[in-house]
Amino acid sequence: MKNIISRREEERIAALKSYNILDTSPQKIYDDITLLASQICDTPISLISLIDEDRQWFKSKQGVDVESTPREIAFCARAIETPEELFIVSNAMEDERFKNNPLVTEYPYIRFYAGAPLVTNDGYALGTLCVIDREPRVLKPKQLEALTALRNGIVTAFELERTNRFLKESEEKQKQLLEETVEKDNATRSIIESAPNAMILIEANGVIRMVNIQTEKIFGYLRDEIIGKQIEILLPPEHSDIFIKLRETFITKPSHKAIGYGRTLYGIKKDGVRFPIEIGLNPLLNKGKLWILVSVIDISERKNHDEKQKIYLEELKEKNGIIERGLNEKHVLIGELTEAKEKLETLNATKDKFFSIIAHDLKGPLGSFKQVTELLAESYSEFPEEDKVEFILLMSQESKNLYSLLENLLEWSRSQRGNIPFNPEKFNLKMMSIEIIKLMKPTAEKKRIELINHIPISLDIIADENMINTVIRNLISNAIKFTPDCGSIELGIRAKTTEEFSSSEDCIFIKDSGLGMSLETRDKLFRIDTQVTTLGTNSEKGTGLGLILCKEFIEKHSGKIWVESEEGEGSTFYFTIPRRK
Repeated sequence: MKNIISRREEERIAALKSYNILDTSPQKIYDDITLLASQICDTPISLISLIDEDRQWFKSKQGVDVESTPREIAFCARAIETPEELFIVSNAMEDERFKNNPLVTEYPYIRFYAGAPLVTNDGYALGTLCVIDREPRVLKPKQLEALTALRNGIVTAFELERTNRFLKESEEKQKQLLEETVEKDNATRSIIESAPNAMILIEANGVIRMVNIQTEKIFGYLRDEIIGKQIEILLPPEHSDIFIKLRETFITKPSHKAIGYGRTLYGIKKDGVRFPIEIGLNPLLNKGKLWILVSVIDISERKNHDEKQKIYLEELKEKNGIIERGLNEKHVLIGELTEAKEKLETLNATKDKFFSIIAHDLKGPLGSFKQVTELLAESYSEFPEEDKVEFILLMSQESKNLYSLLENLLEWSRSQRGNIPFNPEKFNLKMMSIEIIKLMKPTAEKKRIELINHIPISLDIIADENMINTVIRNLISNAIKFTPDCGSIELGIRAKTTEEFSSSEDCIFIKDSGLGMSLETRDKLFRIDTQVTTLGTNSEKGTGLGLILCKEFIEKHSGKIWVESEEGEGSTFYFTIPRRK
């Protein structure tokens, strides 16, 4: 008999089922997280556990063979009762709640358990990310923080998958609106002709029957030159066969399909120039006959979507009154689709950055550290003293890199969740800068770099002291990294008012005599959706998060941050802090 559950528990289970995760196939993104959790916490078992009415089911598992266990014996079922904190059992054999539990007395013989509840934006705990050992133990604070950060990544991925499903449903509604009008030839022509993307109407065999003016502009053909031809004329030869197979598969099971998202797909212009595109296929029934409406987007030069939408609606109104009855409903639908798409792009960029750092930057130093310690453990007596010292120095450097990466990762994770308090207070910027330079001086002296402080002693500002400290430290650290030996780094105030800032703001700069950077590199800085990884003058490594944190912290103050730089002429980073009363 099922247990009687509270209304809150009913809502929690409904929230869990809304994500459509239960009983789905394994996914690499979640298996990577549980593997990393085991490596960081040094435990043989790690799980992503989801709790429904009767069981705990494992979305991902490391170190166990079972797919689920009954809910009444699940440690994770206890963990979700306190979703605001980690649930830790140091020794289950000494814990009255668990010492007689079958999971303790029998396989898998649990002794240690640490679970981080997977809490949605609505406050529902769906399950946990947990690590398990067969020996009693205690996790270090940094391991607990890393476990929390990995838990947050899982919740972000869950939200992303649900948003993807919403986007698909919205696109189906848009397709239905088009199908309702395709039977009316004049209305169909008007919609296709006025669309902002290239719209190509083809028969099931691929023969082009209608195109709009955007198709002419994008591909460089007059419509009379391509109507009646196969649509593959608009694709390079190596993509033509792929598109033919996709079209044949599409005919057997017609449904909205996007092609090119997440991979590179190219179109080809009349003059032979190739350019990146995204393609959407929409099935249309015209008097019982299957047609395909192909939408092509040139993604090499995207225009502002809102402006295109405004032009699109104005042109529709001017064409004729046939589609006026459905215009308001379509405008609302397109607005919802745009909002969902922008949210999806932001979540994709954040997720990709987060898991790129976890999978590459964090795993690399851990692997190097593991290899060196294993080598010393196996052959310590065989190495001469100078080699031992070199190995120890290497381990020290790798541990510093790993510590720095974890600090930035945790700081960024807290920033993404809005858990960093914002407390503007008055403080003296000169005194802060003196302390920062004192902290950074040993690193600069290794490269004989001079740190020069021009900040006036009289400058008081009102800002969050911790955030401004983090920004200045990151910018000086980057300057040291990219400044060659015997160079200089200056910290000061830009007094002259320019187009970048006004007289009601203080503008702080950090100027170095380093390598400088190209225009392409400058354009990629401060962006979450790009990865800028360049070794310093002494092969120093970065975490990829410092400048992103700086941008978020300065924008939190309603300020701006930018860089002026030329290759070979050094770089100057500026940021502004509005003067508060």
